[in-house]
Amino acid sequence: MNAALLSSVKIACNITWSDGATDAKVSDLIASGEAYIDGKLGAAGDYENPGEPLTLLKEYIRYGLKIGRASCRERVA
Repeated sequence: MNAALLSSVKIACNITWSDGATDAKVSDLIASGEAYIDGKLGAAGDYENPGEPLTLLKEYIRYGLKIGRASCRERVA
């Protein structure tokens, strides 16, 4: 997991603390979100630089943290 991406996502989600369980949950959502978005794009997205893939990933994770990943996939699809 890219530490800079994890930090960027946590900031976007207003997660100001650091603990193993939260970092693991966000990391799992990052991996899941990247796979989901890449599938929709038909190619690997650039999640290290500002742009649509990174914005979509942050929104996917923010939504996933709020309502749960399964519901997020249903609503995003």
